[in-house]
Amino acid sequence: KMLDTMVRNPVSFFDVNPLGRILNRFSNDIGTLDSSFAASALDALDENAIIFSLVLALVIMKPWTLLPIAAALVTIALLIKLCYPAIEQSRAHELRSRSPLSSQFSSTLSGLIVLRSFKQTQTTTNKFRTYVNNNTQGSVGYITASRFFAIYVDVFYTIAATGNTYIVTALGGDPGLAAFALMLIVSVTGAIQFALRQLLQAHILMSSSARVQAYCELQPEAQLTLPQDQAIKKSGWPQQGQIDFNRVYMKYRPELDFVLKDLTLHAKPGEKIGCIGRTGAGKSTIIQILFRMIEIDRSGEHSDSSY
Repeated sequence: KMLDTMVRNPVSFFDVNPLGRILNRFSNDIGTLDSSFAASALDALDENAIIFSLVLALVIMKPWTLLPIAAALVTIALLIKLCYPAIEQSRAHELRSRSPLSSQFSSTLSGLIVLRSFKQTQTTTNKFRTYVNNNTQGSVGYITASRFFAIYVDVFYTIAATGNTYIVTALGGDPGLAAFALMLIVSVTGAIQFALRQLLQAHILMSSSARVQAYCELQPEAQLTLPQDQAIKKSGWPQQGQIDFNRVYMKYRPELDFVLKDLTLHAKPGEKIGCIGRTGAGKSTIIQILFRMIEIDRSGEHSDSSY
């Protein structure tokens, strides 16, 4: 779907989006959804289901152990609220900084002769090194923040596990049941940080899904065949090389000003016309309109404009 949308995007989209950014969506983001996200999501579901069953069994056997577990869960929830922004922002920075890296690499390969001719290889190398360092900062920050979160989860749950161990020992009762409860406590201690880290990672990797979805929902260019084209085709067009512009308005993007304003033009068959004007006056724009690389504006008071 993203590829179909990309093929139907207007030319203005490729004017404002570098090639590296587009390639990043099709390579890194799709690769993340196909491999990293699937593994993290499965680990998160598997480990959290195991932990839930272990904690449930422990609480059923020793209900008083619910107090330290509840305190640990509240603390871990606050920890997630504090650490998640750092993990999310560092991951977003890594994804954003990868696009200029890809763009620089592709443009360097296509312009090697020019760079060597003008002795700009060192400048290009320094720029590429800057992009690599910027991307590495995001990657290292993401990994570091994730690992620190795992350490803090281990610390707080270890404190809760110590309290549970004291409760199970103090309550006494059946020695076999107590030993089984202690084994459950130790099992949860080793798995909870990995489960929560994978859960956060799966949630963060969903940003790749959002980036892909954003490209799938881009506004496509106009239809290849307009309603009035059928009537023109039935009339035997083209019968002669005649061009008519009737109050044409055009701008390259919705937020920009009009490049062509109320342009009316009639070119007779076989007539040669010279278009004169300063840079940016709209000379090449007329050619782009004829080939429908850019659509005319059909809104507002000039809605009757046509060509």
